[in-house]
Amino acid sequence: MIAPSLTLRLAAAFLLTGLASVALVGVFARLLAGADFDRLVRERIGDTLVESAAEHYSRFGSWDGFRWDRSVVAPRGDQPPLFDPRRPLPFGVVDARGILVSPQAPHRIGMRMTARLTEDGQPIVVDGQRVGTLVFFTQSGLPSQRDREFLARFTSSILFASIAGALLATMFGIVLARRLAQPVVALTAAIGAMRRGETPPQVTTAATDEIGILVHAFNDLSAELDRAHRARQQMTADIAHELNTPLTIISGYLESMRDGVLPPTPARFGTMYHEARRLQGLIGDLRLLSLADAGDLRLTREAVDTTWLLQATVSAFAQQAEARDIELWSTCEAGITAIDGDPARLQQVLTNLVNNALQHTPAGGRIGVSAMMAGSEVRLQVQDTGDGIAPGALPHIFDRLYRADSARSTDGSGLGLAIARAIVDLHQGHISATSTVGAGTTIELRLPAVRRAS
Repeated sequence: MIAPSLTLRLAAAFLLTGLASVALVGVFARLLAGADFDRLVRERIGDTLVESAAEHYSRFGSWDGFRWDRSVVAPRGDQPPLFDPRRPLPFGVVDARGILVSPQAPHRIGMRMTARLTEDGQPIVVDGQRVGTLVFFTQSGLPSQRDREFLARFTSSILFASIAGALLATMFGIVLARRLAQPVVALTAAIGAMRRGETPPQVTTAATDEIGILVHAFNDLSAELDRAHRARQQMTADIAHELNTPLTIISGYLESMRDGVLPPTPARFGTMYHEARRLQGLIGDLRLLSLADAGDLRLTREAVDTTWLLQATVSAFAQQAEARDIELWSTCEAGITAIDGDPARLQQVLTNLVNNALQHTPAGGRIGVSAMMAGSEVRLQVQDTGDGIAPGALPHIFDRLYRADSARSTDGSGLGLAIARAIVDLHQGHISATSTVGAGTTIELRLPAVRRAS
């Protein structure tokens, strides 16, 4: 069974709301009109009836023989009668004791009336003394044909107003429902394009309400997914390139030695071994990043001595830096607090950063690794006097397989900085970079410090 569209349901909701509102207004208006007519009729004829009754009591000194004279309520000129002559008069007179003294079907003369009926009546006063009360027996207060005709016209007006209001509510409901449903329909079409693997168009809307916020959120999500899709495609191509380079070298040497073109020598075996290790490292880096993405990369957190961490990193690269004529040094703020982290992973981060700095620092340059306190965090910095990074490339250096230069070399996998960011994020830390082309680059890490006992 096909469900009705959102436009139809919204239009129906507006229609039902409009009908319900008009119906309630009509019912209350009809009830209030009846009550007002009852009051109006009583006020209109009450004084005449009270005067007629008082005249009888003044003449005879009692209510004996009192009868209503139809001439009192008879029409004047060509006006219709105030009361239907075929029905009993809707009013009567009770004496001071509350006894009915005028004939009023189905009530009989001599019946005692209720106190409430007497209280709602109009007093009959003769010579300053209340001798009776004019009471009304009907709640409608509309005994005349003229009044009934007026109420009929009033009811018809409410009915026509209800129909007109329903039509207007339907038209406004359809227009408003279409305006509300239009962005939803556009979103549905865009989601369908995404499901088919197509790039969805940007959904446009001028709304600033919740639907507008939803549309803008979808556009942001769509743009982010498109960017991620393109990055994934580029990453696949980059991984294929990175894997292909060492495999090409290894297979080329093996094929040449198999065919006798090149003799097997220790140097050639060493080259193949180096490329195999590079291939193994690339695969390990990719596995580490996939574990971080899946949330399966676990940390063994402990208090890591900051001074030891820096000295161990510098010692590992001391010989390589000396061979390249690069000054490598480290410094720690006195009394610095230990880092709350995984020592092996933190050393891996600094190793990647220092190795990357060595690759981009020319002979005679300097690389410094420093540590200082920054509130409840330990701030580590790896500074070099290398080539620097262009401003346009700086925001992307932590992306996977991204390199500031477009040339591809056999050194490095392009994953070192991405791994560093993944590990720092796992420590609830922050990593950032600043650089000046031709002057050098500074990579800064902010890591949580071990809380000192108070």
